[in-house]
Amino acid sequence: MSNLATLIGQATQAGFGIKPLDNNAGYQWDYPLKYSESEIRYQYIYLSEFIDSKLNKPVFFIRSFAGYLTPAVNPLELLREAEYGYVSMVCLKIVPQSDGTQKDGIYVQTIIPAEYLNGSYANFLAIVHEIGANADYVEKKFFAGADAN
Repeated sequence: MSNLATLIGQATQAGFGIKPLDNNAGYQWDYPLKYSESEIRYQYIYLSEFIDSKLNKPVFFIRSFAGYLTPAVNPLELLREAEYGYVSMVCLKIVPQSDGTQKDGIYVQTIIPAEYLNGSYANFLAIVHEIGANADYVEKKFFAGADAN
């Protein structure tokens, strides 16, 4: 079993809603963010593990989609959101659309060597929470609170 699969197993045992993606491409975690007794939002977190070609070691790729870059999104303000991540970053990725066009998707992500977590479920959960909370904040700030995930 991989390092990620072990941590996912622990999270599943803790009651989190996680499902495998097609073709063994990783996992989708419907991560709950509880802001108050009456406000719980959910953020999809996508997780995968691969061998980094430079390090020749396993790394975890953890990311969450926050929305699409539009003229209404101020790129400078978006870039400033990166300062709130300890291990995460706000980034743009090209997202192919079903009509053949492409859009710039806004993601919060990290790629972290698996050994940095030292097998710690608590550290893993802290990183997943950071990714989810920061992506949710970007949704709230730039997309009028619309929950894209």
